[in-house]
Amino acid sequence: MRRDGVARVKRLLKRHAALPLIAIGLAILIILYFQISGARNNGKLELVDLYGDRSALRDVVLSGYVQDSYHRMSFELTEDKIDKETVVFGKPSQPIANYSPGMPLPSGDMAYQIFPGFYAGIGFEIQAWRMQEGYRMNVEGTALVETALQYKGTADGYSFSNHQEKGLAFVGERIFYVPPTTRYYTGKSGIYEVLRFGDRNSMQKPEEDETRVLVELNMEGNRQEAWQGLEILGLEAVGDKLALIALEDGEIVVSGYDSETGDSLGRVRLAEYVYMLGQGTEPPKADDYYEDYEAYVDEDLGVLNLKFYNTGSPENETRHMVASISMKDEVKLINKQELSYKGRDRSPSGASNNWFSFRNGRLYVMKVSSVEPEMYTLFEGLYDQQVMIEVYENGEKLYAGELRTDVNDDVIEDRYLASTHFQQERSEYREIGGLRIGNAK
Repeated sequence: MRRDGVARVKRLLKRHAALPLIAIGLAILIILYFQISGARNNGKLELVDLYGDRSALRDVVLSGYVQDSYHRMSFELTEDKIDKETVVFGKPSQPIANYSPGMPLPSGDMAYQIFPGFYAGIGFEIQAWRMQEGYRMNVEGTALVETALQYKGTADGYSFSNHQEKGLAFVGERIFYVPPTTRYYTGKSGIYEVLRFGDRNSMQKPEEDETRVLVELNMEGNRQEAWQGLEILGLEAVGDKLALIALEDGEIVVSGYDSETGDSLGRVRLAEYVYMLGQGTEPPKADDYYEDYEAYVDEDLGVLNLKFYNTGSPENETRHMVASISMKDEVKLINKQELSYKGRDRSPSGASNNWFSFRNGRLYVMKVSSVEPEMYTLFEGLYDQQVMIEVYENGEKLYAGELRTDVNDDVIEDRYLASTHFQQERSEYREIGGLRIGNAK
Protein backbone atom coordinates (compact mmCIF):
# COMPACT_ATOMS: atom_id res chain seq x y z
CA MET A 1 0.00 0.00 0.00
CA ARG A 2 2.82 2.34 0.91
CA ARG A 3 4.56 1.51 -2.35
CA ASP A 4 1.39 2.36 -4.32
CA GLY A 5 1.16 5.75 -2.56
CA VAL A 6 4.75 6.62 -3.29
CA ALA A 7 4.34 5.57 -6.91
CA ARG A 8 1.21 7.72 -7.21
CA VAL A 9 3.05 10.80 -5.83
CA LYS A 10 5.93 10.19 -8.25
CA ARG A 11 3.50 10.02 -11.16
CA LEU A 12 1.80 13.28 -10.08
CA LEU A 13 5.15 15.08 -9.72
CA LYS A 14 6.29 13.81 -13.06
CA ARG A 15 3.02 14.84 -14.71
CA HIS A 16 3.06 18.36 -13.17
CA ALA A 17 6.80 18.99 -12.99
CA ALA A 18 6.34 22.46 -14.62
CA LEU A 19 4.14 23.79 -11.78
CA PRO A 20 7.00 24.57 -9.35
CA LEU A 21 8.91 26.28 -12.16
CA ILE A 22 5.87 28.36 -13.08
CA ALA A 23 5.41 29.37 -9.44
CA ILE A 24 9.05 30.40 -9.17
CA GLY A 25 8.78 32.36 -12.45
CA LEU A 26 5.68 34.20 -11.26
CA ALA A 27 7.38 35.07 -7.98
CA ILE A 28 10.35 36.53 -9.87
CA LEU A 29 8.06 38.58 -12.14
CA ILE A 30 6.16 39.95 -9.14
CA ILE A 31 9.40 40.94 -7.43
CA LEU A 32 10.71 42.62 -10.59
CA TYR A 33 7.40 44.46 -11.08
CA PHE A 34 7.53 45.99 -7.62
CA GLN A 35 11.23 46.82 -8.00
CA ILE A 36 10.64 48.58 -11.34
CA SER A 37 7.51 50.36 -10.07
CA GLY A 38 9.41 51.53 -7.02
CA ALA A 39 12.37 52.71 -9.10
CA ARG A 40 10.43 54.52 -11.83
CA ASN A 41 10.38 57.79 -9.82
CA ASN A 42 13.91 57.40 -8.46
CA GLY A 43 15.58 59.51 -11.16
CA LYS A 44 17.80 62.07 -9.45
CA LEU A 45 16.39 65.58 -9.00
CA GLU A 46 17.99 67.76 -6.36
CA LEU A 47 17.92 71.53 -5.92
CA VAL A 48 21.26 72.89 -4.69
CA ASP A 49 21.31 76.48 -3.40
CA LEU A 50 24.19 78.53 -4.81
CA TYR A 51 23.26 82.07 -3.81
CA GLY A 52 20.63 83.74 -1.65
CA ASP A 53 17.65 82.22 0.12
CA ARG A 54 15.36 79.57 -1.38
CA SER A 55 12.34 81.43 -0.02
CA ALA A 56 12.57 83.48 -3.23
CA LEU A 57 10.77 80.52 -4.88
CA ARG A 58 7.88 80.60 -2.42
CA ASP A 59 5.29 82.06 -4.82
CA VAL A 60 6.05 79.95 -7.90
CA VAL A 61 6.09 76.39 -9.20
CA LEU A 62 8.74 75.36 -11.73
CA SER A 63 8.07 72.37 -13.96
CA GLY A 64 9.56 70.34 -16.77
CA TYR A 65 10.47 66.79 -17.70
CA VAL A 66 13.39 64.43 -18.27
CA GLN A 67 12.74 62.16 -21.22
CA ASP A 68 14.21 59.64 -23.62
CA SER A 69 12.47 57.42 -26.17
CA TYR A 70 11.25 55.00 -23.50
CA HIS A 71 9.94 57.09 -20.61
CA ARG A 72 9.23 60.60 -19.36
CA MET A 73 9.73 61.78 -15.78
CA SER A 74 7.74 64.98 -15.19
CA PHE A 75 8.57 67.16 -12.21
CA GLU A 76 7.22 70.12 -10.28
CA LEU A 77 9.53 72.11 -8.04
CA THR A 78 8.41 74.42 -5.25
CA GLU A 79 10.26 76.06 -2.38
CA ASP A 80 10.24 73.00 -0.15
CA LYS A 81 9.72 69.91 -2.32
CA ILE A 82 10.04 68.23 -5.71
CA ASP A 83 7.18 66.07 -7.01
CA LYS A 84 7.95 63.49 -9.71
CA GLU A 85 5.80 61.27 -11.89
CA THR A 86 7.13 58.82 -14.47
CA VAL A 87 5.32 57.44 -17.51
CA VAL A 88 6.73 54.47 -19.42
CA PHE A 89 5.78 54.56 -23.11
CA GLY A 90 3.96 51.60 -24.61
CA LYS A 91 6.30 51.79 -27.60
CA PRO A 92 9.49 53.80 -28.14
CA SER A 93 8.78 57.41 -29.09
CA GLN A 94 10.83 59.75 -31.24
CA PRO A 95 13.44 61.95 -29.52
CA ILE A 96 12.35 65.45 -28.51
CA ALA A 97 12.11 67.51 -31.69
CA ASN A 98 14.09 70.65 -30.90
CA TYR A 99 13.25 73.44 -33.32
CA SER A 100 16.11 75.22 -35.08
CA PRO A 101 15.85 78.28 -37.36
CA GLY A 102 15.19 77.35 -40.96
CA MET A 103 13.20 74.24 -40.04
CA PRO A 104 9.41 74.12 -40.39
CA LEU A 105 7.93 75.78 -37.30
CA PRO A 106 5.83 73.25 -35.32
CA SER A 107 2.43 74.19 -33.89
CA GLY A 108 0.25 71.39 -32.54
CA ASP A 109 0.18 68.54 -35.03
CA MET A 110 1.17 70.86 -37.90
CA ALA A 111 4.37 72.60 -39.05
CA TYR A 112 4.77 75.65 -41.28
CA GLN A 113 7.49 76.85 -43.63
CA ILE A 114 7.84 80.03 -45.70
CA PHE A 115 9.02 80.26 -49.33
CA PRO A 116 9.20 83.13 -51.85
CA GLY A 117 6.02 83.45 -53.91
CA PHE A 118 5.91 83.41 -57.71
CA TYR A 119 3.12 85.94 -58.19
CA ALA A 120 2.27 89.60 -57.55
CA GLY A 121 5.82 90.95 -57.20
CA ILE A 122 7.20 90.26 -53.73
CA GLY A 123 5.05 87.61 -52.11
CA PHE A 124 5.41 84.63 -49.84
CA GLU A 125 4.05 81.08 -49.71
CA ILE A 126 3.14 79.58 -46.34
CA GLN A 127 3.31 75.80 -46.64
CA ALA A 128 1.50 73.65 -44.06
CA TRP A 129 2.74 70.15 -43.20
CA ARG A 130 1.00 67.43 -41.22
CA MET A 131 3.28 66.13 -38.43
CA GLN A 132 3.52 62.59 -37.11
CA GLU A 133 5.79 61.61 -34.21
CA GLY A 134 7.84 64.77 -34.66
CA TYR A 135 8.35 64.39 -38.40
CA ARG A 136 6.63 66.25 -41.24
CA MET A 137 4.68 63.82 -43.37
CA ASN A 138 2.36 65.36 -45.95
CA VAL A 139 1.75 68.82 -47.35
CA GLU A 140 -1.74 69.93 -46.29
CA GLY A 141 -1.81 73.06 -48.46
CA THR A 142 -0.27 76.41 -49.37
CA ALA A 143 -1.37 79.99 -48.67
CA LEU A 144 -0.12 82.92 -50.76
CA VAL A 145 0.73 86.24 -49.06
CA GLU A 146 0.69 89.11 -51.57
CA THR A 147 2.44 92.34 -50.55
CA ALA A 148 2.99 95.77 -52.10
CA LEU A 149 6.69 95.79 -51.24
CA GLN A 150 9.59 96.83 -53.46
CA TYR A 151 13.13 95.62 -52.88
CA LYS A 152 15.82 98.30 -53.19
CA GLY A 153 18.82 96.27 -52.12
CA THR A 154 21.79 95.29 -54.27
CA ALA A 155 22.03 91.65 -53.19
CA ASP A 156 20.72 88.87 -55.40
CA GLY A 157 17.29 87.79 -54.24
CA TYR A 158 15.89 89.17 -51.00
CA SER A 159 17.40 90.10 -47.64
CA PHE A 160 15.57 89.65 -44.36
CA SER A 161 16.00 90.75 -40.77
CA ASN A 162 15.24 87.29 -39.35
CA HIS A 163 14.48 83.76 -40.50
CA GLN A 164 11.07 83.72 -42.16
CA GLU A 165 9.26 81.55 -39.62
CA LYS A 166 9.86 84.29 -37.03
CA GLY A 167 7.00 86.13 -38.72
CA LEU A 168 4.45 83.41 -37.86
CA ALA A 169 2.10 83.63 -34.87
CA PHE A 170 -0.84 81.45 -33.77
CA VAL A 171 -4.02 82.45 -31.96
CA GLY A 172 -5.85 79.19 -31.33
CA GLU A 173 -6.21 77.67 -34.79
CA ARG A 174 -5.82 81.03 -36.55
CA ILE A 175 -2.51 81.73 -38.29
CA PHE A 176 -0.89 85.15 -38.82
CA TYR A 177 2.23 86.20 -40.69
CA VAL A 178 4.35 89.31 -41.17
CA PRO A 179 7.40 89.30 -43.50
CA PRO A 180 10.61 90.05 -41.49
CA THR A 181 11.91 92.80 -43.79
CA THR A 182 14.83 95.23 -43.57
CA ARG A 183 15.19 98.88 -44.58
CA TYR A 184 16.02 97.66 -48.11
CA TYR A 185 12.26 97.35 -48.66
CA THR A 186 9.89 100.19 -49.39
CA GLY A 187 6.19 100.28 -50.15
CA LYS A 188 3.60 98.57 -47.98
CA SER A 189 3.55 95.32 -46.08
CA GLY A 190 1.31 94.11 -43.29
CA ILE A 191 0.23 91.57 -40.74
CA TYR A 192 -1.70 88.95 -42.70
CA GLU A 193 -4.19 86.32 -41.55
CA VAL A 194 -4.41 82.99 -43.35
CA LEU A 195 -7.95 82.36 -44.59
CA ARG A 196 -7.37 78.97 -46.18
CA PHE A 197 -4.67 76.65 -47.47
CA GLY A 198 -5.08 75.88 -51.15
CA ASP A 199 -4.65 72.39 -52.54
CA ARG A 200 -2.18 73.40 -55.24
CA ASN A 201 1.54 73.55 -55.95
CA SER A 202 3.53 76.77 -55.66
CA MET A 203 3.58 77.22 -59.46
CA GLN A 204 -0.20 77.50 -59.61
CA LYS A 205 -1.90 80.82 -58.99
CA PRO A 206 -4.71 80.59 -56.41
CA GLU A 207 -8.23 81.10 -57.70
CA GLU A 208 -9.27 83.08 -54.60
CA ASP A 209 -7.55 85.00 -51.82
CA GLU A 210 -5.86 82.76 -49.29
CA THR A 211 -4.86 85.56 -46.87
CA ARG A 212 -6.18 88.96 -45.79
CA VAL A 213 -4.48 92.11 -44.53
CA LEU A 214 -5.21 92.59 -40.82
CA VAL A 215 -2.82 95.53 -40.25
CA GLU A 216 -1.18 97.63 -42.95
CA LEU A 217 2.47 98.58 -42.41
CA ASN A 218 3.84 101.60 -44.27
CA MET A 219 7.51 101.43 -45.26
CA GLU A 220 7.64 104.33 -47.67
CA GLY A 221 10.04 106.19 -45.38
CA ASN A 222 12.72 103.48 -45.38
CA ARG A 223 16.24 104.65 -46.23
CA GLN A 224 18.84 101.92 -46.40
CA GLU A 225 21.76 104.35 -46.52
CA ALA A 226 20.71 105.99 -43.25
CA TRP A 227 19.55 104.81 -39.84
CA GLN A 228 15.96 105.49 -40.80
CA GLY A 229 12.83 103.44 -41.40
CA LEU A 230 10.75 100.47 -40.28
CA GLU A 231 12.21 96.97 -40.03
CA ILE A 232 10.29 93.89 -38.88
CA LEU A 233 11.89 91.36 -36.51
CA GLY A 234 8.90 89.09 -35.85
CA LEU A 235 5.36 88.51 -34.62
CA GLU A 236 4.19 86.91 -31.36
CA ALA A 237 0.78 85.93 -29.99
CA VAL A 238 -0.17 86.73 -26.39
CA GLY A 239 -3.60 85.23 -25.77
CA ASP A 240 -5.85 86.66 -28.49
CA LYS A 241 -3.56 89.66 -29.08
CA LEU A 242 -0.65 90.10 -31.46
CA ALA A 243 2.69 91.70 -30.64
CA LEU A 244 4.73 93.10 -33.53
CA ILE A 245 8.44 93.30 -32.73
CA ALA A 246 10.01 95.90 -35.00
CA LEU A 247 12.77 98.47 -35.32
CA GLU A 248 12.03 102.13 -35.83
CA ASP A 249 15.23 103.93 -36.84
CA GLY A 250 17.07 101.01 -35.23
CA GLU A 251 15.23 101.17 -31.87
CA ILE A 252 13.28 98.13 -30.65
CA VAL A 253 9.54 98.88 -30.57
CA VAL A 254 6.77 96.44 -29.54
CA SER A 255 3.25 97.21 -30.83
CA GLY A 256 0.06 95.43 -29.81
CA TYR A 257 -2.92 94.67 -32.08
CA ASP A 258 -6.34 93.08 -31.71
CA SER A 259 -6.28 89.84 -33.72
CA GLU A 260 -9.92 90.21 -34.76
CA THR A 261 -10.10 93.87 -35.82
CA GLY A 262 -6.47 94.85 -36.25
CA ASP A 263 -7.02 97.83 -33.93
CA SER A 264 -3.90 99.22 -32.24
CA LEU A 265 -3.61 98.45 -28.52
CA GLY A 266 -0.59 100.66 -27.87
CA ARG A 267 3.18 100.38 -28.16
CA VAL A 268 6.35 100.59 -26.10
CA ARG A 269 9.85 101.71 -27.05
CA LEU A 270 12.64 99.78 -25.31
CA ALA A 271 15.39 102.41 -25.78
CA GLU A 272 17.59 99.54 -27.05
CA TYR A 273 18.95 99.14 -30.56
CA VAL A 274 19.59 96.36 -33.06
CA TYR A 275 22.34 96.72 -35.64
CA MET A 276 22.40 94.35 -38.59
CA LEU A 277 25.76 94.20 -40.34
CA GLY A 278 25.69 95.93 -43.71
CA GLN A 279 22.47 97.82 -42.98
CA GLY A 280 23.60 101.42 -43.46
CA THR A 281 25.56 103.48 -40.94
CA GLU A 282 26.81 102.47 -37.51
CA PRO A 283 24.19 102.24 -34.70
CA PRO A 284 23.46 105.43 -32.78
CA LYS A 285 24.52 103.73 -29.54
CA ALA A 286 27.48 101.46 -28.83
CA ASP A 287 25.36 99.02 -26.80
CA ASP A 288 23.22 97.10 -29.28
CA TYR A 289 21.75 93.63 -29.79
CA TYR A 290 21.36 90.82 -32.30
CA GLU A 291 18.10 90.63 -34.22
CA ASP A 292 17.21 86.96 -33.49
CA TYR A 293 15.38 87.47 -30.21
CA GLU A 294 13.71 84.75 -28.12
CA ALA A 295 10.10 85.04 -26.89
CA TYR A 296 8.52 83.49 -23.78
CA VAL A 297 4.79 84.06 -23.26
CA ASP A 298 3.08 83.78 -19.87
CA GLU A 299 -0.48 83.18 -21.04
CA ASP A 300 -1.92 83.30 -17.50
CA LEU A 301 -0.62 86.85 -17.03
CA GLY A 302 -0.77 88.19 -20.58
CA VAL A 303 2.96 88.98 -20.45
CA LEU A 304 5.48 88.73 -23.28
CA ASN A 305 9.12 88.22 -22.22
CA LEU A 306 11.66 89.04 -24.93
CA LYS A 307 15.34 88.12 -24.66
CA PHE A 308 17.99 89.78 -26.84
CA TYR A 309 21.71 88.93 -27.05
CA ASN A 310 24.18 91.78 -26.60
CA THR A 311 26.60 92.11 -29.53
CA GLY A 312 29.30 93.46 -27.24
CA SER A 313 29.64 90.35 -25.06
CA PRO A 314 33.30 89.58 -24.20
CA GLU A 315 34.92 86.38 -25.46
CA ASN A 316 34.14 84.28 -22.37
CA GLU A 317 30.88 85.96 -21.36
CA THR A 318 27.37 86.26 -22.77
CA ARG A 319 25.17 89.24 -21.98
CA HIS A 320 21.40 89.37 -22.44
CA MET A 321 18.61 91.87 -22.03
CA VAL A 322 15.17 90.57 -21.02
CA ALA A 323 12.21 92.92 -21.52
CA SER A 324 8.84 91.96 -20.01
CA ILE A 325 5.80 93.58 -21.64
CA SER A 326 2.26 93.33 -20.31
CA MET A 327 -0.48 93.12 -22.93
CA LYS A 328 -3.36 92.30 -20.62
CA ASP A 329 -5.02 95.70 -20.31
CA GLU A 330 -2.57 97.91 -22.19
CA VAL A 331 0.79 97.49 -23.85
CA LYS A 332 3.20 98.39 -21.07
CA LEU A 333 6.85 97.71 -20.26
CA ILE A 334 6.84 96.28 -16.72
CA ASN A 335 10.46 95.16 -16.35
CA LYS A 336 13.83 95.24 -18.08
CA GLN A 337 16.76 93.19 -16.79
CA GLU A 338 20.38 92.84 -17.89
CA LEU A 339 21.81 89.32 -17.42
CA SER A 340 25.34 87.99 -17.77
CA TYR A 341 26.64 84.42 -17.93
CA LYS A 342 30.09 82.90 -18.19
CA GLY A 343 30.97 81.21 -21.46
CA ARG A 344 29.46 81.49 -24.92
CA ASP A 345 25.79 80.93 -24.19
CA ARG A 346 24.56 81.80 -27.68
CA SER A 347 21.90 79.48 -29.08
CA PRO A 348 19.91 80.39 -32.21
CA SER A 349 16.47 81.84 -31.62
CA GLY A 350 13.94 79.10 -30.98
CA ALA A 351 16.53 76.39 -30.44
CA SER A 352 17.18 77.02 -26.76
CA ASN A 353 15.45 75.22 -23.90
CA ASN A 354 14.88 78.00 -21.35
CA TRP A 355 12.03 79.87 -19.71
CA PHE A 356 11.88 83.47 -18.53
CA SER A 357 8.89 84.73 -16.57
CA PHE A 358 8.17 88.05 -14.85
CA ARG A 359 5.55 87.61 -12.14
CA ASN A 360 4.98 88.79 -8.57
CA GLY A 361 7.36 91.68 -9.24
CA ARG A 362 10.28 89.32 -9.95
CA LEU A 363 12.03 87.86 -12.97
CA TYR A 364 12.33 84.06 -12.73
CA VAL A 365 14.76 82.17 -14.96
CA MET A 366 15.01 78.46 -15.78
CA LYS A 367 17.91 77.80 -18.08
CA VAL A 368 19.47 74.64 -19.55
CA SER A 369 23.09 75.02 -20.64
CA SER A 370 25.61 72.69 -22.25
CA VAL A 371 28.71 72.74 -20.07
CA GLU A 372 32.02 71.35 -21.28
CA PRO A 373 33.15 68.57 -18.90
CA GLU A 374 36.59 68.46 -17.30
CA MET A 375 37.84 65.80 -19.70
CA TYR A 376 38.28 66.77 -23.35
CA THR A 377 35.13 65.91 -25.29
CA LEU A 378 35.04 66.11 -29.07
CA PHE A 379 31.25 66.20 -29.47
CA GLU A 380 29.14 68.97 -27.95
CA GLY A 381 26.25 66.50 -27.76
CA LEU A 382 28.21 64.77 -24.96
CA TYR A 383 28.57 67.92 -22.83
CA ASP A 384 26.94 68.07 -19.41
CA GLN A 385 23.41 69.43 -19.21
CA GLN A 386 23.09 71.98 -16.42
CA VAL A 387 19.78 73.42 -15.19
CA MET A 388 20.12 76.81 -13.50
CA ILE A 389 17.35 78.65 -11.61
CA GLU A 390 17.61 82.36 -10.86
CA VAL A 391 15.41 85.05 -9.34
CA TYR A 392 15.83 88.82 -9.81
CA GLU A 393 14.03 91.74 -8.19
CA ASN A 394 14.55 95.44 -9.00
CA GLY A 395 17.58 94.53 -11.08
CA GLU A 396 19.30 92.60 -8.27
CA LYS A 397 19.84 88.84 -8.03
CA LEU A 398 17.92 87.36 -5.09
CA TYR A 399 18.60 83.67 -5.62
CA ALA A 400 20.54 81.20 -7.74
CA GLY A 401 20.34 77.43 -7.60
CA GLU A 402 21.14 74.37 -9.69
CA LEU A 403 18.61 71.61 -10.33
CA ARG A 404 20.89 68.60 -10.46
CA THR A 405 19.86 65.48 -12.35
CA ASP A 406 21.56 62.24 -13.35
CA VAL A 407 21.08 62.71 -17.11
CA ASN A 408 24.82 63.26 -17.57
CA ASP A 409 25.43 59.66 -16.51
CA ASP A 410 24.06 58.64 -19.92
CA VAL A 411 27.11 59.95 -21.78
CA ILE A 412 30.02 59.04 -19.50
CA GLU A 413 30.90 55.82 -21.33
CA ASP A 414 30.64 57.44 -24.77
CA ARG A 415 33.13 60.18 -23.84
CA TYR A 416 35.85 57.53 -23.78
CA LEU A 417 35.08 56.19 -27.23
CA ALA A 418 37.38 57.16 -30.08
CA SER A 419 35.72 59.46 -32.61
CA THR A 420 35.85 56.70 -35.25
CA HIS A 421 33.75 54.41 -33.05
CA PHE A 422 31.21 56.89 -31.74
CA GLN A 423 27.79 57.30 -33.30
CA GLN A 424 25.34 59.31 -31.23
CA GLU A 425 21.84 57.85 -31.01
CA ARG A 426 19.62 60.56 -29.49
CA SER A 427 16.92 58.09 -28.48
CA GLU A 428 19.33 56.55 -25.95
CA TYR A 429 20.02 59.81 -24.10
CA ARG A 430 17.73 61.61 -21.72
CA GLU A 431 16.98 65.27 -22.41
CA ILE A 432 15.53 68.02 -20.26
CA GLY A 433 12.57 69.89 -21.74
CA GLY A 434 9.17 71.47 -21.27
CA LEU A 435 10.44 74.07 -18.78
CA ARG A 436 7.68 76.35 -17.44
CA ILE A 437 7.16 78.74 -14.53
CA GLY A 438 3.77 79.47 -12.97
CA ASN A 439 2.23 80.76 -9.77
CA ALA A 440 2.17 78.40 -6.81
CA LYS A 441 -1.19 76.72 -6.21
